[in-house]
Amino acid sequence: MSARLDLALGLGLGLLLTLAHQGSLNRVWVAAGAQDLAMVAEARELIVERWVEEPDSAELRDAAVAGMANSLDPFSRYIPPEQLRAFNEQTSGQFGGLGVLIEVFEGRLRVLTPFKGTPAWEARLLPGDVIAAVDGEPLEGLTRTEDAAGKLKGAPGSEIRLTVERPGVEGPLEFTLTRARIDRESVRRERILADGIGYLFVEGFNAATAIQCAEALRRLEGEGLRALILDLRDNGGGYVDAAVDLADLFLPAETLVVTTRGRGGVVADERRTSTAPLASVPVAVLINAHSASASEILAGALTDCGVATAVGTRSYGKGSVQTLLFLLGGTAKLKLTTHYFYTPKGRRIHQGRLPDDDPSWGVLPSIRVPISDEVRGEVLLAESAWELKRLQAEAFEKPFEAEEHLHEHDPQVAAAFAHLQRVLSEQAELGEVLDLTPPSVADVDSGD
Repeated sequence: MSARLDLALGLGLGLLLTLAHQGSLNRVWVAAGAQDLAMVAEARELIVERWVEEPDSAELRDAAVAGMANSLDPFSRYIPPEQLRAFNEQTSGQFGGLGVLIEVFEGRLRVLTPFKGTPAWEARLLPGDVIAAVDGEPLEGLTRTEDAAGKLKGAPGSEIRLTVERPGVEGPLEFTLTRARIDRESVRRERILADGIGYLFVEGFNAATAIQCAEALRRLEGEGLRALILDLRDNGGGYVDAAVDLADLFLPAETLVVTTRGRGGVVADERRTSTAPLASVPVAVLINAHSASASEILAGALTDCGVATAVGTRSYGKGSVQTLLFLLGGTAKLKLTTHYFYTPKGRRIHQGRLPDDDPSWGVLPSIRVPISDEVRGEVLLAESAWELKRLQAEAFEKPFEAEEHLHEHDPQVAAAFAHLQRVLSEQAELGEVLDLTPPSVADVDSGD
């Protein structure tokens, strides 16, 4: 909201308050919007005059604006003056770290593995190391990994001194590391499952995602890639630019990826690819109810453009744009949803106030494969163990070898794998519609 409009509303409210007498407003012929404002003013005056305690005027104002914003959608909100500084730091500030995966074990902080190219990696921290002290302060009696991780974070460029106990080494080791901004790999678990069908898990969308995906695709192509399973399950999104850049790897130049539309469906922006595709192989995109935002943009673009089949369950339905508007002369802000994202074929991603059973929002899989929480949990644990072993082998500079069972134990991966096999053998086309109901899934789960 502009300062001029804010001032106008303030003057209007002041005028209405001058008409108030003992909690009632004189009858005034006003437009519908002004009538609403009059009722708010009347309620405020009643509270000021009749509440059992004396109210705080600023708190009433903030509560009224916050209530309006909260009634719209979960992503619109009011940031009052006392929260503005913290909000600005949260959205624009940077935090530095060491790039290390840790756990709390028997009250102590233990290193699971460092990530390649990070300060922890360069310092040669190893899996199994115990961080006994940070800057001379002992770490003992820990209960939560999150609390311990907070002791390792700080401003990028700041130094931190670690006292480390290493199995098989007498006495503590001292390390001085410089914190850095850590962009953890968002493209992971790459491998060929079988028959030239590759698998790639994308955890989030950051500035490096498209670059990491391109590098992974080149490595898989070197191993005989013929088709790809792109796993976007549980991916809550991230940078929209990253989703567009990732779509660039699979779609021809100048292909429409996503449109941004405001009230009435008016197109405000279009995003298109800019280069020729890197990978020209059939793709199966895995999605579920936790695939949101940038994940839905990418899945919607690839499926609408006919280069991929969506497999799994319906996506989350979060595809909206929030705009920050100034209030109170810039001392407060209104974060307001102003636009929705649409797929190339004009499908709205955002659910908003549409019913759960309305088929017009989100990304619907062509091959629907439900999966129980129990099976999903078992698969995630197995995948985490697989990845941890790979990272630890990398940290110790040892070769990593593991038997591949993902396309046998994960029902959704199994369905995508089987579909791509049929596409490669020209028995099916991308986008084929199937509904693998629970009995079929049970058959896949058991390995029959």
